[in-house]
Amino acid sequence: MQSPSPVEKAVAAWPRALFPAALLLVNLCFVVGVFHQGAFTLFGPSYPPLRLNSSPEGATAFVNGRLAGCTPLVVDGLKPGKYAVRFEKEGHEPVVYQVLLAETGTPVSARLPEAETGVLKVSIEPRDAEVLLDGELVGYTPLVLRAAPAGEHELLVRKTNCESLAQRIQVRPGETVEVAGYALRDKILAMLQHRILAEPQRVANYMDLAHYHFANDRLDDAAREYERALMISALPLTYPEGAGPVEQQLQQRIRNEDMRRLKSELRKKKHWPGKDVSAFRKRLDEAETRIAEENVENWYFVEQTAEGMIRANQLQLAEHLYQRFLAQSPDSPEVPNALSALLNLQIRMHHLPGIQESAERIRKQFADRSDVLRQAANTLYSSGERSFRDAGRKEVLELAESLLRDAVQHASTGEMKALCEFELGITLSYQGRHDEAKSLFENSIAGTAHGYTQAQRKLHLASYLFDARRFDEARALLQDLASSPHDAVKEAAQILLRKLPEKPAQK
Repeated sequence: MQSPSPVEKAVAAWPRALFPAALLLVNLCFVVGVFHQGAFTLFGPSYPPLRLNSSPEGATAFVNGRLAGCTPLVVDGLKPGKYAVRFEKEGHEPVVYQVLLAETGTPVSARLPEAETGVLKVSIEPRDAEVLLDGELVGYTPLVLRAAPAGEHELLVRKTNCESLAQRIQVRPGETVEVAGYALRDKILAMLQHRILAEPQRVANYMDLAHYHFANDRLDDAAREYERALMISALPLTYPEGAGPVEQQLQQRIRNEDMRRLKSELRKKKHWPGKDVSAFRKRLDEAETRIAEENVENWYFVEQTAEGMIRANQLQLAEHLYQRFLAQSPDSPEVPNALSALLNLQIRMHHLPGIQESAERIRKQFADRSDVLRQAANTLYSSGERSFRDAGRKEVLELAESLLRDAVQHASTGEMKALCEFELGITLSYQGRHDEAKSLFENSIAGTAHGYTQAQRKLHLASYLFDARRFDEARALLQDLASSPHDAVKEAAQILLRKLPEKPAQK
């Protein structure tokens, strides 16, 4: 068999050499196709932009109802087609454009005309109520809104604890619409006023209403209600038909508690920090004086009013008020209390002629009332000893001594006599009359049958002897008291014993 020639061998090898190149070309085409397809999938088609501008700038843009941003802006990723673009800006009319987005992109320039506005005035009470227009807070009363959008609106005025006002209003371009002549009904105020109507005799009801006005800085209204409270407190209570003694006593007790609270509250309010209460205070001071003058026969009211005057350092007014009561109510069972209060006040004022006059009146008018005489004398020697350190001290102590000697003479019981002797001893000790004082202390101790009272008076005598440096006499008493069944007396006696100087050793 004849072997192939070299040419035949070359022709036979050609398909084998061409096959790998063909395979490489096919693979390359496949890869290019896959890459092109993958790139399209990854990055998507390239859509034209929508460019939005407005005059003025800063308008809010919505594309097919969706917020796009504020102008100027570029919106990417929209397919070619029709779109509704809305532009809004405060103080301007909104505008809407129908836009056909082309494949080359589309610019939109919008001109927003200024909105038509009017003026809205809201002048209703109370102050500082919230004003809402179409649900949006626009200010507080009293309000003047100079750029209220023209058209129909829902107006709402509201404040805590008040009933709200809601109404539809029409704002016309260039015109003023006013909401006035109305007050929001204060629900708390209405409740407090209803309580006064239900219980017109209850002083606390007027006080609560006055306090509510005061807390809301309505000081004129507060003063008016406090003045009404003062006038009501001065009137006698009236009772419903069939009210028994227990109910009447309860009503009187409530009235007295209300009056005490009223005086305390007025004292605080007249000097309230952070408020200008000068006019408020002046009006109430005048009202208190006037009402007290008109009701000078009512001791409880006079007493409360005078105490307020004293706290305000209006001492002469208080003295005049006490004297008016005593002049117009000479037979009142409260005369002893009034004289005692007057005496205290005159001592505070260092008004010696007044003190002497009041003490003499007590001595004459209540000569047979050792309790009244003793009470007045106690006021004189205790307050007088503290207040009169020089001029007038001797006269005040002598007045106390005179009253107590009358009280000892007219004492209705042995215990009262012993008490008056004890206080007379104190008065004499203040005058340096030691032997007389010691004798009266001893009489007082012997004259009482109460063990604890007797022990207390012995302790007082021992202390007095200690101060007088009569140590032996003091020691004898204190040693006896050191074993007293009364703990307080025993402890005090033991303390005083330790303070005594040691007794000299006997030779």
